[in-house]
Amino acid sequence: MNDQPNDATKPDEPLTESMPDPAGPPQPVKKEDAVLRALSVAGVVVVAAGGLLLAMAPTIGATQGATRSTKIQWEQRQAEIRRAMSEDQALAPPDGKSDGSGAGAGDRGGR
Repeated sequence: MNDQPNDATKPDEPLTESMPDPAGPPQPVKKEDAVLRALSVAGVVVVAAGGLLLAMAPTIGATQGATRSTKIQWEQRQAEIRRAMSEDQALAPPDGKSDGSGAGAGDRGGR
């Protein structure tokens, strides 16, 4: 057996000091390119908008359902109004003269 320690395994000497840096000496940081910055900002905006849409996705369906429900209620109300108007016209005298209870009877031009 060899009692001499191996040169590569000396505990007091780190391995990185003996190895050259493959990238070379440190280089100064270059000023950022405007196009690259614009693309990175656009990427952040797209990701944020996607996250916002993903968070709002469950409420979109509920809103569409509420819109449909409101539209049905509005159509039912319009049908009731048309029905009431046709019943009112059916009860009117056939000669077209008002019996005095209409909106225009006795109207003096102001309220």
